[in-house]
Amino acid sequence: MSQCNHKSLTPINANTDWNIITVNHLFSRMQFGAKKGQKIQALETKSPINYIHELIDKAKAREIEKIPDWSKWGFHRVKQEAEEKYNGRLNFYMKKHISNVRKYAVTDLRKHNSILERMTFIFSNMLVARQGFLGITSTYYDILRRNALGNFRTLVKKIGTTPLMLLYLDGRENKKGKVNENYARELYEVFTLGANNGYTEKDIIETAKALTGWVNNFKFDNSKFDNSTKTIFGQTGKW
Repeated sequence: MSQCNHKSLTPINANTDWNIITVNHLFSRMQFGAKKGQKIQALETKSPINYIHELIDKAKAREIEKIPDWSKWGFHRVKQEAEEKYNGRLNFYMKKHISNVRKYAVTDLRKHNSILERMTFIFSNMLVARQGFLGITSTYYDILRRNALGNFRTLVKKIGTTPLMLLYLDGRENKKGKVNENYARELYEVFTLGANNGYTEKDIIETAKALTGWVNNFKFDNSKFDNSTKTIFGQTGKW
């Protein structure tokens, strides 16, 4: 408990409270720490709030690199690479490839170290999905990174249809006539509202129906979508 912040949420006084302690606290929350030069720059600012907005604006304006093609390789492409470059040692190269994908996922954390990387890391622990599936882990991180400083509703909507999440929480098994509630339940219990907080079992079932159709190689198939009328949180429609 010694690391907990027991102070109030009252904005700090720039003249009396802006010091190395508050600067360290800022960078430990907004980033993964900071180098000496950045701390000095922060201490020299006359408006902490403007400085914080500048950090956020700079992170939001940065162009995000395109995910490399090799990070999207599936099993057959990885097997081919193992045969061509590693004398068919598939298990060895499989471990090496998965390790490289994971390293790619955190490359920006080391390269940029801004609030964008911090929020990407936070959301990867909040909108959690099992890591390591070939060809689809990098896409999951790409969606997190591109939406981490945007609208949360948009992020949740997009992350729910990433191949990694569809595989991890059985979204690709969810189809008309054979509804799988796994993702809908996690959506409310873990990703958004919290356990037993404002939704019913019927809301989960109806939401699961509204999320059917993503069964054909991680692409939406309208023939597998449940287009029946549904009532979710008191709102009725063919969602």
